[in-house]
Amino acid sequence: MPTLCFVGDTHGALLKMYAALQDFMERTGVHIDGIVQVGDLGVFSRGTDWSAMWNSRTPAPIPTWAIMGNHEEPQMVAEWQRDSARIAGMTLMPDGGILDVLGVKIGCIWGNYSPVSWLNPARVQANRKYPGNSHSARIAMHIDRTAVERLLETPGPMDVLITHDSATVTLPLGFRGRKMDPLIAELLGLNTEEAALMGGCPGFNEVLTRFKPARYFFGHFHTYEHGFVTHQPEAVTRWTCLNALGYDGGPWSEILTFPGEQR
Repeated sequence: MPTLCFVGDTHGALLKMYAALQDFMERTGVHIDGIVQVGDLGVFSRGTDWSAMWNSRTPAPIPTWAIMGNHEEPQMVAEWQRDSARIAGMTLMPDGGILDVLGVKIGCIWGNYSPVSWLNPARVQANRKYPGNSHSARIAMHIDRTAVERLLETPGPMDVLITHDSATVTLPLGFRGRKMDPLIAELLGLNTEEAALMGGCPGFNEVLTRFKPARYFFGHFHTYEHGFVTHQPEAVTRWTCLNALGYDGGPWSEILTFPGEQR
């Protein structure tokens, strides 16, 4: 079974990520077979390492799989979906599905949680379409409830769940019961009422209960925290909120050799 490195938000700094992980491999002798990134990869038409790789067709130096977060350019996400092999060795994971990554079954869902969009998934889908008359890049990257429903209907098993935002039951302690800063809410495409209701995506709770994956990774909060969700009968999910690359406050990556060995 493979050794996978799960990575938090990179915000486009892919060269820094690859350099750090290649240095780790050289220092330790541990070989990383693949990187699994939990959104805010930095998919933009210009100005990021991802855009440079896209425009020059530069292959990924370490095989990489990624979901989409909220800091992505929806038009470029759509371009990547249409030309999925353009960056050799880099795979855009499905929104609401289970993908086999080197033998590990990984469930994945894109985006950040919006209570308004959760009740109206057509709002998200309309804003992801190009061309569009009322396009909002921020609304486009909200969680699409139909993707969560699609994942819930997918046959298992699921070894690992990755999302960008958190489930409500795994929300990091520093964010529980806290009203969101209005400037942050605006960046996330949320109105004032939504900012007061934030607390993770309830649909992700259902996914955890349905599949009981051994591990769950997410990012988004630019902090590091971990804990456990206990299921019945006698199943436990260890969850990890990965820090963002370049931020203080804990690790932005975690390396696992499957099955079950953490490094």
